[in-house]
Amino acid sequence: MATLKGDNKNNFLMADPMNGDSVYKIYGYGGNDRIFGHSSAHNKIYGGDGNDIIYGGDYKNTIEGGKGNDQIHGGDGRDVIIGGAGVDKLWGGDGGDRFVFKSISEIGKAEGRRDVIEQFKSNTFDGRDKIDLSAIDAIAGTKKNDAFTWVAKEGAAFSGKKGELTWTETQLNNGHYTKLVLGDVNGDKKADFILEVDSFSDLYKGDFIL
Repeated sequence: MATLKGDNKNNFLMADPMNGDSVYKIYGYGGNDRIFGHSSAHNKIYGGDGNDIIYGGDYKNTIEGGKGNDQIHGGDGRDVIIGGAGVDKLWGGDGGDRFVFKSISEIGKAEGRRDVIEQFKSNTFDGRDKIDLSAIDAIAGTKKNDAFTWVAKEGAAFSGKKGELTWTETQLNNGHYTKLVLGDVNGDKKADFILEVDSFSDLYKGDFIL
């Protein structure tokens, strides 16, 4: 296993393409870093603090942005992408990728202040991406980690039951049309988080890990 580490400055970190290890770990730490994983290894990349730009390789990657407004590109392969805190833009690339969100505060809500998944693939020949919300307690106030209830109809209003998840299509201020995933954890019929998902197709329950 190879390891590459930055520091608290703005780093340019690139995996050694001649290194033949099967696992490559890269740590950005502080600063606004640009990080490039190994093209053919299993990259485990941790951006740390700062606004990082991260590229995985052509094999499976596990990429965690950490704090800051990050841009994460998974590349080819079946990647696990964790934006972390901040306003993040996430690209999975080819292969069936998993986008992991651990709290509603990580996702955000307002346009320009929420996370965005770009080029999401719903059951295509390149694989089916997944939005993993399983770490988020869908029902506020309970002792256990409850799963979300999927409301399948596009644009469906919340019913007032805690833990509902729905989606809609909307036009952004820049004129671009995109999908929004909305979750209500306290049953007040208002979205507690809104995830922006750029997808050519509709969204389905199978696109999520609830």
